[in-house]
Amino acid sequence: MRRTILNLLLVSALVLSTVTPLFAQDQTPDTPDNPFPNRIYLPAVSGSGGAQASDEDEDLSPPVTVVEVDAESVGGVTASAQPARPLPAWIAAAKFNAPVEIPDFNQLKLSPALATEGAQDVIIRLSQPSVSEVIAAAAVRGAAVSSAEQVVQASAVEQQQAGVLAELQQLDPNAVVWGTTRVALNAVLANTTYDVLKELAKNPAVVAVRPVKNYERDLSETVPYIGAGIVQNAFGFDGTGVKVAVLDSGVDYTHAKLGGAGTLEAYRAAYGVDPSDPANKQRNGLFPTEKVVEGFDFVGEAWPNGPLAPDDDPIDFDGHGTHVADIIAGLPLPDPSRARVRVVHASPDAPNVDVLVNDGLAFADVAFREITGYATLPPGDYNVKVVPAGAATPVVIEANLTLEAGKEYTVIAKDLLASIGALVLVDDNSAPATGNAHVRFVHLSPDAPAVDVAVAGGPVLFANVAFGEVGAYTPVPAGRYDLEVRLAGTTTVVLSLPDVRLAAGRVYTAYAFGLVGDGSLTAGFSVDNSDQGGVGVAPGASLYAVKVCASTSPACSGVALIQAMDYILDPNGDGDTSDRVDIVNMSLGALYGQSFDDDLSQAVEHASALGVLTVASAGNSSDKPYVTGTPAAAPSALSVAQTSVPSAFLPFLQVLQPASIAGAYQAVFQPWSAPLTSVIEAPLQYGDGAGGNLLGCVPFPAGSLAGRVVLVDRGACAFSIKISNIAAGGGLAGIIGLVAPGEPFEGGFGGGNPDVPGFMISQADANRIKSALAEGVVVRLDPTFGIPLVRHMVGSSSRGPAMSDNIIKPEIGAPGASVSAVVGTGTGVEPFGGTSGAAPMVSGAAALLKQAYPHRTIHELKAALVSTAETNIRNRPALDGGPLAPITRIGGGEVRVDRALTSPLVAYDAETGAPTLSFAFHEVSQTKLRLSKWVAVRNYSLKNMKLRVSADFRFADDAANGAVTVRVPRTVDVRANDWGYFEVKIEIDGAKLRDWNLNSGALGADGDALTVMEYDGYIYMTDLTDGANRIQIPWQVLPRKAANITLRNLRGADVQVRNRGVATATVESYSLIGANYNLPEGGPGEQNPTPDFHYLGYATYPVPAGFCSASANPSFILAFAVNTWERQTHANAPLSVEIFLDTNQDGQDDYLVLNRDLTLNNLTDGRNVTWVANLRTGAANAFFFTDHYTNSGNTVLLLCGEQIGMNAANFFQPMNLNAYARDIYFTGEVTDSFEGITISPLGERYLGVFQNGGIGFTEIGFRKNDVLTVVDTGSRTNNTEFGLLLLYRPGAPVGAEAGVVIVR
Repeated sequence: MRRTILNLLLVSALVLSTVTPLFAQDQTPDTPDNPFPNRIYLPAVSGSGGAQASDEDEDLSPPVTVVEVDAESVGGVTASAQPARPLPAWIAAAKFNAPVEIPDFNQLKLSPALATEGAQDVIIRLSQPSVSEVIAAAAVRGAAVSSAEQVVQASAVEQQQAGVLAELQQLDPNAVVWGTTRVALNAVLANTTYDVLKELAKNPAVVAVRPVKNYERDLSETVPYIGAGIVQNAFGFDGTGVKVAVLDSGVDYTHAKLGGAGTLEAYRAAYGVDPSDPANKQRNGLFPTEKVVEGFDFVGEAWPNGPLAPDDDPIDFDGHGTHVADIIAGLPLPDPSRARVRVVHASPDAPNVDVLVNDGLAFADVAFREITGYATLPPGDYNVKVVPAGAATPVVIEANLTLEAGKEYTVIAKDLLASIGALVLVDDNSAPATGNAHVRFVHLSPDAPAVDVAVAGGPVLFANVAFGEVGAYTPVPAGRYDLEVRLAGTTTVVLSLPDVRLAAGRVYTAYAFGLVGDGSLTAGFSVDNSDQGGVGVAPGASLYAVKVCASTSPACSGVALIQAMDYILDPNGDGDTSDRVDIVNMSLGALYGQSFDDDLSQAVEHASALGVLTVASAGNSSDKPYVTGTPAAAPSALSVAQTSVPSAFLPFLQVLQPASIAGAYQAVFQPWSAPLTSVIEAPLQYGDGAGGNLLGCVPFPAGSLAGRVVLVDRGACAFSIKISNIAAGGGLAGIIGLVAPGEPFEGGFGGGNPDVPGFMISQADANRIKSALAEGVVVRLDPTFGIPLVRHMVGSSSRGPAMSDNIIKPEIGAPGASVSAVVGTGTGVEPFGGTSGAAPMVSGAAALLKQAYPHRTIHELKAALVSTAETNIRNRPALDGGPLAPITRIGGGEVRVDRALTSPLVAYDAETGAPTLSFAFHEVSQTKLRLSKWVAVRNYSLKNMKLRVSADFRFADDAANGAVTVRVPRTVDVRANDWGYFEVKIEIDGAKLRDWNLNSGALGADGDALTVMEYDGYIYMTDLTDGANRIQIPWQVLPRKAANITLRNLRGADVQVRNRGVATATVESYSLIGANYNLPEGGPGEQNPTPDFHYLGYATYPVPAGFCSASANPSFILAFAVNTWERQTHANAPLSVEIFLDTNQDGQDDYLVLNRDLTLNNLTDGRNVTWVANLRTGAANAFFFTDHYTNSGNTVLLLCGEQIGMNAANFFQPMNLNAYARDIYFTGEVTDSFEGITISPLGERYLGVFQNGGIGFTEIGFRKNDVLTVVDTGSRTNNTEFGLLLLYRPGAPVGAEAGVVIVR
């Protein structure tokens, strides 16, 4: 729908509805210093009159935001006024030239985000309630829905869907139906054209049609740390009987830690050789397993580079889901319930061989001297055959083996081919004594006599070992040794083994391979008890592998996710949800998540109503306000932040020279790189040292980096590739500098051979170092200089609160970077970081609680985890300890599942069921604002409890500030096995609040700026008879010290502007060139927030030569002021204001002015700027941050004349303007517009002159007034100008952030 200017009738209606008594004029207030020194204003205009202190009591009547002044009176104060003016052209244009179009009812069902050309993926929502909606509605009435009734409802949904599908196929025989959902949502997922959807929307069963949104995927140490080891070993809970769905990239169910055989051959049989292999589209008898009990692939292997191609084999290729699954419920290695067996090819003249177990391929193409990894098999009897590689015959070895649970075996093919046979060893891989390694020796050289194995010049380790014999396990102190193989009983050395490294805690087997006679005698070594990543948090839980993410990219299909949510509620598809899973893990999301509009978040809400707990990653976008993602931002989801693993240590980068930047810099070690074992002190070089290869993605010439530490920028290639290239160039260490705000973090491994230490530093630190390169930078890296990171946030973990509703997210933290299973390796493990690795820790913890307390609701399970978490978590490391993590970064704290299991108490918000008290965002224009919430406390014990209730602030300066007071009762009584309730009251003194400065521009990515503005802490509940019974619930409020401006006509062209708010009000005036109706917003999950314009204005600010550029000509700044009907939490999403300028009025747009993230094409920086794009050349630049306070409907876009090819010589030159509101987050489509406007620089017809301020600007204290005089300049360039737009800051009551003065 295209609309132009609000017609005058609407304006009149607004005016007539806002009549209130006139205020008295005030005396002249003192004018404070300008708090916005980066903004440019016209010179002040002196005026008579003044402001006086008001004696009136606080006026709480609604503010007046629209007034009129008479055009004749305005003309009377204008120097160039004409006695008789014709009717301005803007009135006719605004009234009927482009009338507002109201689409018919059916067209309202279609999202404006839908593309009008070509086929597209859509979600068609239907009117019949889904099964989960019926269950939720019944629960509200206190009723239940039986299994039979659920089946009936599912059938009704299917019948309705069948009718719609039949019509769809009739309208478009080429339409693709991706699937239907009936439990989470009643929806049809399809691909068809806009014209077909317009016709389908006429069907009464169709409620809404929306485009699909896709998402990004963003233990041995960590499991005991969070208390899971105690729960498993001391209490006997391991998650048995709990069903956990992993919505991710699939799961490698052939991995030994996930119930598979743990061999490369098993993975090849399941997946094939590449994504196009048909093996990965069918189960092949390898799936399901006892661990991964079911699943489905909703994407296939080609998407997003090809169509979705669902199949029933959820085998993983990317690896992300495999890591997640192992962290949740991975089995130990070795698994005491299964056996392990490996093969050694030791026959010198035999070809490569295949090993068959029960006639199935277990090990393929095993070469001479090859030692395979262990295959994990259930205990029992097995037939083993050895055949030439790729052939079925002849069988050169056949043996029958009995494998016992908990034992490990090595099967060796020994001797020459003519007499080949099997040697079966039972391995003992138990841990050696502290400081020791265990070594055994196997003699496998057919023509060699008996031998001794000794330390060179030292003792004999193995004596008189003959061919086919095995030396017993021998303890050896860890260290480096030169070993010798000697003829038994002599000093004759037949084989030297120099520099053998034996690590403490490891078990080794040494082998003598080959023949003495032909000189092929050699040695082999195997590490038999290498790291296996430990056990998952809930190793007894059953996993559902649900593949929703691509095999070859980080994208996760929105269609697949909706289908997956339906699947996990009814895996067998019979319409009865009794087989639903218990927990869903989603280590994925979309930053700046908006849960109300997001369809996946609404599916989460419906799943929660059925008792399915969703645990989701908060995201990896750093400590930036509001950046936390969906679906974690859904109110009922449990959102997880990432904390450091307990062994993490942060070495500091010491800059020694030059003195101007000397000091300690935070440098996060990259765990996949070589460890820093000794001091490195060396010159630092940026890239290749000559301005090239600054990203480090191109190999450096060998030796070119010798003796240097090398700094490279983040971007373009994997972190590990950068460090690998530095290593290959001879660098001593590599440092990756961030190029956007945020804390440094542990990046992921992306290939290469990073065999020098690698680190990451912040953008600010990198820039500081770069600034001194010309002076010569010398740095020092010392492995002993730093701080332990236990109980610290990871820098990359995303911060809340949630967009739009401002609720506390994330709610809990957990260590990431657990060592976990690697896809396709059989038994391999490696660190897996990010909140993607933290969420499964919490999913596993929830599974333990679910097993222990199967009848608890998801609200109780969440509350148990959050209310017992460790609260002493630091936001960032520092030598002095660092600041605490704010509640919107860590929620309740770091998970401690052992405390959650044993606590007899839980507490949560009695109204919402949230484990947090989110008092949210509030404009505080009065001296007292009172808020309250009720807390529900559950006592599971068999004794009555009296709990002492106390409240604290997270930060001492918030308490000392005195603006926020938290009141709780001293005690609350909770009877045995019952509930208790108490009220938390918050009183906010607006006058004591700090002046607001949190914005989406320069501070848009500054977490510390948010910390200063918000108030937070914990409410503690402690058993008076047993202080160990103590829980807490986090609270947070974000109050803005606000103004409250009301307008009133005085005489003629004068308007009284009165501030009834406690904040000093800044009032800015702009020429009003557009106003629009309020458009309806979409419903929950419809991905249709419909950002829409209320008012549009502009102003010109002349500036001297040199202000905007090096030009010798004076110039100007244009400010486009936008007020939207709904407030925008952060300017990054969903609204982008786009203003097209036709500067030469030839009918072709020349420039596009728009506000976007500093990165322009994504949202990863967090600071919003005003971009100006030259539409003829394609070049774009940005001179200003976007002027937008968070949680505001006011946005100002600033640009310099040079950016649009103008300067002061172009004053009064007309240009055409079309302005559009675009939803850049969900749909990418235009949602509102102003069109057909003409303006010119300095061509404003109406100016606002404040008596105590000046032209276009004033500041007004609490309960003080100013007088605005409307001045007509005589300009007639602007064809739609009809008055003044006034924007207020720092805040205002809802619906009153802007006012207009209309000239009639």
